[in-house]
Amino acid sequence: MEVNQEIEINDVTLKVHGDHRQPGNCLQNNVPVSLALRIGTRDGKETADGARTFLKHSDVTKTIAEYVTSHTFTSPENIAEDVAKVTIVGFQTTWVEVRVNVVEEGPQSVHNPGTINIRRTREDFPRPIVFISLGSNICPEKNLTNAVRLLRERTTVVAASKVFITPPQLDTNQPPYHNMAVKILTPGDPYDLKRALYDIEDKLLRVRDPLRKNGPHTIDLDISFWDDVTFSFTAFNRDTLGTSEKTTLSDHTKVKSGTKLQQIPHPDTLKFAHTIVPLADLDPDFKHPVVMKTLAEVAMEVTGHVDFKGVFETADFKIYD
Repeated sequence: MEVNQEIEINDVTLKVHGDHRQPGNCLQNNVPVSLALRIGTRDGKETADGARTFLKHSDVTKTIAEYVTSHTFTSPENIAEDVAKVTIVGFQTTWVEVRVNVVEEGPQSVHNPGTINIRRTREDFPRPIVFISLGSNICPEKNLTNAVRLLRERTTVVAASKVFITPPQLDTNQPPYHNMAVKILTPGDPYDLKRALYDIEDKLLRVRDPLRKNGPHTIDLDISFWDDVTFSFTAFNRDTLGTSEKTTLSDHTKVKSGTKLQQIPHPDTLKFAHTIVPLADLDPDFKHPVVMKTLAEVAMEVTGHVDFKGVFETADFKIYD
């Protein structure tokens, strides 16, 4: 059963980065902006123990604050649209009303300050395109094939990369990995998708050895990108919990015991060749929402090669037609 829920966030003042040097941009740098949100959501899902979970004010506030203060905006309208998209896409709310008010601080605030009010619904932002990274070094052909099959039962798999054979990282005393990426459409929110990925890993007998976290895996599945949005969410930590249980941030900086803060985009997309190369093969022109470079450009930087696809051998089997 689902329950209607409405939460309100009033007048959170943040310093916003603007670039007035670009034509048409009206925001100066470090402009104080006041944000207010009203959010409608059909939440209240039951957890395994029968408890009911709800979207928390602190989760939304922290995510929006981090997003707004880490991005550059051209106008109050730009801020309002991005805040609405992050709220609906990141938290799967049914609607959101956003008010953005530029706080005047003398002549260096903005050229045309004012208050912007918008209302957006889920229909304004179609189902997000999500990039999933997959890896296996135990029976990789079998497990990657089964993982994609199980993903297709739960989501719409749109496309897949080639399978790249990569050396193990961190723990090098193990067979090479087979890594790939898929692009999917999903009706759920990030938490629900992460839970589904954990379920697939369990079905494929993924073993989580706390003494060898980076050891051999039948399958490893991670959310690498969620559309072009940057945010974080809290999910249960499968490395420490045996059952799924949705929990939320206990405050603005700490995560409850047994949970794990998931960052989107995944940090590995900027660190490891075995992660970024399949993603760049899948969609080389997609812009990484953190560094605003194409995945092909990021792959060239991470690998140090213009021909980033040639850094690794490819497998002689095909996972997805």
